[in-house]
Amino acid sequence: MACVLIPFRRQKARADNFLITASASLLKIELRKKRWYPHKLTVFWKERKAKYSTKPVAWFGAVENGYRGVHFWPEPDPVDSKLTLLKNPEDEMTEYQEKQWNIFICNVSPSGRHQLLATGCIYISNYITEKPGKLDVTVTLKPAIKKVVAGEIKFELSWVMQEDDRVIHPTDEEIWEEIMQEVREEQARRKAEGKTAKYKSLRKKKEQEMWLLKSCRHCC
Repeated sequence: MACVLIPFRRQKARADNFLITASASLLKIELRKKRWYPHKLTVFWKERKAKYSTKPVAWFGAVENGYRGVHFWPEPDPVDSKLTLLKNPEDEMTEYQEKQWNIFICNVSPSGRHQLLATGCIYISNYITEKPGKLDVTVTLKPAIKKVVAGEIKFELSWVMQEDDRVIHPTDEEIWEEIMQEVREEQARRKAEGKTAKYKSLRKKKEQEMWLLKSCRHCC
């Protein structure tokens, strides 16, 4: 299923924080027959601004087809990350609000430069539950350059909730009401300051008039 940006109206939500671990087990990348091969491959897991990656692995083409590379991780290379999911605190049966998790496959050149080869994404909120768990996930990758024909990645996804980090987020209406309350308080403060300044100005003017009147009497 393609991932798209879905705007949603903010409702009162409970923020559950999870420790997520993704451990890639298999990566397939098929190239066009253009006499070009990647140097090393790395997998990036990205959620908003946070980005995590595996260690680069060498590219090896298959014996029957050198343009079709299949890499197995003989030893786990787990990538840990933190994830926050929102849920209605008043209804425990509801699912978490949708959140995407993006996957990028990059070629790492000998100089260390990264070139994007393929991308994929999943709705991570569809896999996570409040109870700790793990499962195997397979994602079909979309080519990012013409040199790549197809791709696929398999990885083990595990998670555990961090109970001490739960936070209740306010709704749009509550945020708006708080802003309006601050505006009303600021207006009242300025109005009070204006009245005080006006009173001081009138008092000073009255004192000046009294001083002038006394001065005139002395002169006469």
